[in-house]
Amino acid sequence: MEIVNNSLFTIILAAGKGTRMCSSLPKVLHSIGGRPMIHYVLETAVALQTEQIALVVNHSQESVIKEAQQTFSKIIPVIQEEQLGTAHAVLSARTFIENFKGIVLVLFGDTPLIRHQTLGEVIDRFSSPSKPAVVVVGMQLDDPKAYGRIVTSKDNQVDAIVEHKEADENIRKIKLCNAGVMALDGVHAIKLLEKILPQESNQEYYLTDVVRVARAEGLKAEVVVAQDPSEFEGVNTRKDLAESETKMQERWRNKALEQGVTMISPETVYLSYDTKIASDVIIHPFVNLGPNTIIEQDVIIRSFSDIEDTHIKNGCTIGPFARLRPGTVLEENVKIGNFVEVKNSTLGAKTKVNHLSYIGDAVVGEKTNIGAGTITCNYDGFSKWQTEIGDGVSIGANTSLVAPLKIGNQAYIGAGSTITKNIAPQSLAVARAQVKEIEKGAISLRNKKSTLTYEKDLG
Repeated sequence: MEIVNNSLFTIILAAGKGTRMCSSLPKVLHSIGGRPMIHYVLETAVALQTEQIALVVNHSQESVIKEAQQTFSKIIPVIQEEQLGTAHAVLSARTFIENFKGIVLVLFGDTPLIRHQTLGEVIDRFSSPSKPAVVVVGMQLDDPKAYGRIVTSKDNQVDAIVEHKEADENIRKIKLCNAGVMALDGVHAIKLLEKILPQESNQEYYLTDVVRVARAEGLKAEVVVAQDPSEFEGVNTRKDLAESETKMQERWRNKALEQGVTMISPETVYLSYDTKIASDVIIHPFVNLGPNTIIEQDVIIRSFSDIEDTHIKNGCTIGPFARLRPGTVLEENVKIGNFVEVKNSTLGAKTKVNHLSYIGDAVVGEKTNIGAGTITCNYDGFSKWQTEIGDGVSIGANTSLVAPLKIGNQAYIGAGSTITKNIAPQSLAVARAQVKEIEKGAISLRNKKSTLTYEKDLG
């Protein structure tokens, strides 16, 4: 569903320190699919066409603000000076919502699986004849665990959200659980938030109490039940992070399969948030596709290949055990074989690098064959240098190409050569030591070695 709403203000709560992550990195900056999880929540908010987005952080989280600005440059940073609960966090944005008459949507920065389609249902509820002041998201769980319970009345109004630790046995039997996401009618938002009282146990202000306050004021509170509860699973531990990664990967794989990609063992293929794969691509087991990877049609990627920031064009064959590093472009029908590494290089159409080679900072022409064990020596300890190899070149096995270097079209480089000067088109270049043959020298060497070994044993 395409959502268009010109009066939506989104607040994303991201001030938590993530203590249970056991990390100095702010929780929302831990990555899923190659980028910090905060970006997924931001993209969801952007898809809702929200007017503004406020990001609530603590005073030491400037890195979170900078990261968020990469997705939404107009983000409004809001500092929560003290950690006094979720309602207090929302009120930290008071300046921006006290005169706002639209819908105030509250999201959490650690729920990367949330979809904008689900939130669209929440927003649409405010257009219903019932005119609710509060809309919460619920989920039906067979095993509610420690989730807060949503208590409803006979007219399907939400009367309260009761935290698990405060619930009695009857309330704990309720399977409609609080998903955390909430939206408020901006006309009532500040008034309701200000009437929330602190908890006796920890003196924190819970956003969930806004439901009880609204009902006491004679206002309506309603619930939208999510079809997929996994959307609202928060990340609080490394285990949660791994589980969210697994579910996100499953989404991406299923989408790729639906669009005509063959994965022989989908659960072993890892994608990134921006991976683009065309139809009729075949991916063998245990392949990792890092960020900024584009794979065009009829490509075959064999097992144990690692690919990042690479553009692979139609008809290429990759691997097994290939590594394609950032800045790599493979033109059509290139073949990259086993134990080949390519970095920051462009390889022309129908070029082959079939085994055990490193191609770095190079431009290689079309229909060139690079033999096993070839290395572009691109770094002199101070600077990186480029190697240019023309069309139709044959590079013999175990060749070292010392950059900066140019090899002309249709040149031939003999195996075992170390090339340190430019080679003209159609030239033959051989740079290896001459073979010195000593007749029957092997016999003399063996006799000498045997005598030395015998004397050593006696000693």
